[in-house]
Amino acid sequence: MKYKYLVCALIYVGLCSIDCYFSNVPMLNSIGQMGITEDVIFLNIHNSGSNFCGIKEILVVDTIPVLLGIYYALDKEKTYILLRYKTREKYNNSQIRIIIVMAAIFSAVRQIVDYIFTVYSFNGATIKKYPFVLYSLVEFVVIWIFFVATGLFYKILRDCLQNELIALIGAFGVNFVQFILIRFWLVKFWIPGLDVAVAYNFLEGNKSFVSCLGILAKNIVMAIVLYIAGIVTFAKRDILRNEK
Repeated sequence: MKYKYLVCALIYVGLCSIDCYFSNVPMLNSIGQMGITEDVIFLNIHNSGSNFCGIKEILVVDTIPVLLGIYYALDKEKTYILLRYKTREKYNNSQIRIIIVMAAIFSAVRQIVDYIFTVYSFNGATIKKYPFVLYSLVEFVVIWIFFVATGLFYKILRDCLQNELIALIGAFGVNFVQFILIRFWLVKFWIPGLDVAVAYNFLEGNKSFVSCLGILAKNIVMAIVLYIAGIVTFAKRDILRNEK
C-alpha cells in the first residue's frame, strides 16, 4: 500500500506543479502593469476565482486526480485480498482509512506546491503582511476534509451501485454541479463547495480564525455523517447479498 501512496504523491506533485505554474505565472507577469501592485497579485492568486487556489480548480480540476487516486489505492473486493482481513468490517474500515490518507496526501502536496511557489515568487515583505502560514494550514484542512467527503461519497456510490465507473462519474458530477451552482450564483442553501473559499476570506481579513474553525467543524460533521452512511451502506449491501 505504501508504494501506491508514493506513486500518487509523485503524480500529484507533477500535476499540481504544472497547474500552479500555468495558472499563476500569467498573473505574476502583470505586476507593474497599469499600476498593479504585488499585493494585488498576491491576493488574486490566492482568491476563489479561476486560478490554482480557485473554486473551479478544487471542485472540478482537482476532483479528477483525487478520485482516480482513491480508485487506484482502494483494495478491490477480490477473494485473495479479503482473506487478509479478519472480518468484512475490518476490510471496510481499511478502505475508509485509505480515502482519508489519499485526501491528506493530495491536500498536503497541493499546499506545499502553493507555498513554495508563493515564497519563491513574492517579496518576503509582501508575504509578511498577511497570515500566509496560517492560511496555508486552514486551506490544507479545508481541502482535506472536502476530499475525504468526496471519497466517502464515491465509496457509498460504489457499494450501492456495484459499478466503479458510474460511482466515479457520480462523485465527480456532484462536485461539478456544486461549481456550476456557485459560479452562476444559483446557491440558495449551504453546500460544501462554498466552504473551500474560507481560507482566502481569512487571508483577506474577512473572516476570523475562530469563524474558520466553526466552518471546519461543520464540514467535519458532514464527513462523519458520510462515514456513518458508508458503514451502513456497506453492511446493508452484505445483508442483501446473503439474502440472495
